[in-house]
Amino acid sequence: MRILHVTAAYTPFLGGATTYLAELSRRFAVEGHDVTVLTTDIAEVDRIWSPRGKRVDSESDVIDGARVARFRTGHLPLAPYSFYVFRRFMPALAHAVPSLAGALGGWVPRLRQTQATRRALDQRYDLVHVCNITLESVVLVGARLARDQRIPLICTPFVHVGQGAILRNYVMPHQLEVMRKSRVVFVQGEREAQTLNALAVDPARTRVLGMGVNPGDAQGADGARFRRAYGIAHDVPLVLFAGSLTVDKGAVALLHAMRTLWSQGAQAHVAFLGLAPGPGGFEHAYAALTPAEQRNVTRAGVVAEPAKHDAFAACTVFSMPSRVDSFGIVYLEAWLHGKPVIGANAGGVPDVIADGVDGLLVPFGDAQALAQAFSRLFSNAGLRAAMGAAGRAKLERLYTWDIVFAKVAQAYQNAV
Repeated sequence: MRILHVTAAYTPFLGGATTYLAELSRRFAVEGHDVTVLTTDIAEVDRIWSPRGKRVDSESDVIDGARVARFRTGHLPLAPYSFYVFRRFMPALAHAVPSLAGALGGWVPRLRQTQATRRALDQRYDLVHVCNITLESVVLVGARLARDQRIPLICTPFVHVGQGAILRNYVMPHQLEVMRKSRVVFVQGEREAQTLNALAVDPARTRVLGMGVNPGDAQGADGARFRRAYGIAHDVPLVLFAGSLTVDKGAVALLHAMRTLWSQGAQAHVAFLGLAPGPGGFEHAYAALTPAEQRNVTRAGVVAEPAKHDAFAACTVFSMPSRVDSFGIVYLEAWLHGKPVIGANAGGVPDVIADGVDGLLVPFGDAQALAQAFSRLFSNAGLRAAMGAAGRAKLERLYTWDIVFAKVAQAYQNAV
């Protein structure tokens, strides 16, 4: 097959959607299919809203056997502030004047053609698979190409069925139109499926897929090595967080929960893998810590895969209490190392974590409940072991990349 994969951000960008499409692209290329990835130059999340964000210099690459063609990203005047205003009012405007929806969607992010993207768009394909509906300008390009070439369109939207106004950025008329015209819509869990079905996305075309990990990735991980590298005592309980250090991802609530534990005399450490996108939020909360409290915080930033697995092996508990995840690969990575997880009872996370079985769920943003969950697991080694084992068994049954890829490959064959 000649396959076109479309997403707003791709390797080296870090994120669940990138991991998902990169794994599919690699596996289809290994099987001998012709794979092209159409994406942008976004290298870090700040690039979405700010011209000062890091970008990828090359217009084209070959990554794990797949050709990658990148648009250059542009920004509205007065970015990043214009982006915040635009995104705040775009959903209401798109619903009020649906005819504007497609044009407005082309601004998130704005695209500039390159020779590589022109060549990619001039090719013939058997199938187009678009991914990550909230950054829709590239997705709309892929959907139009599928329409013009009269070939099947498949969509993995990663709709965040979160609290408050989060959902509206995923279900604007032009975004729903892409899903309605797709032969298959892959969703991460039942909550996402139910949300889209209620918005007239055909249940017969909706497939619950989930995400995956490769079990072999845990081999060779050394928790003691991570603790030594960052000066964390071997007998101190360690909480690990991996993701963007934002309020919505739960990083700020986690920091507040740790302050609660420290104020009660608990000896515990927290390690953060990931970056804070700009001032405010996490940076403000971290600056408010005392010097003694800051010594109990490790900010490792972005680390290579071996170091990441060392961190999972080192932790006592993994927690990403997010309200903006449709799934969360990081929970699988923790289970890969037999660790219990704590998430928020929000978004699609309750479809992943079975509360009290393989992890715990707390209300989003409730630092007190999060602190109590940490204390419960710190004090009960048997419970930690049982939850970690239950999570490992679940991922081996449902969430390996071998299982996920087989479902996607069958859907491609059926569509073509």
